[in-house]
Amino acid sequence: TLSTFGVTGSLSDPILEVFRGTTLIGISDDWGGTTALRNAFSQAGAFALATTSRDSAVLVTLTAGVYTARVTGFFNGTGVGLIELYEVP
Repeated sequence: TLSTFGVTGSLSDPILEVFRGTTLIGISDDWGGTTALRNAFSQAGAFALATTSRDSAVLVTLTAGVYTARVTGFFNGTGVGLIELYEVP
């Protein structure tokens, strides 16, 4: 979706992973358009993704602490990626 915002060289098929320390707590490849994610986008004021989008999105409940979010390309794809975090009320 980044290319629709004028970002050139965007990562075409990102994988998003969220870690607490070395423990993987969330992963997404091709977000899938789930009802839970669509509702969370709306509640947080995030822009909607097309159901067929290859973008990645995860919905996780986090306690206070330090986390790492990592974006990589499917099959080692390269390009520009962007991570956005939203608090869902």
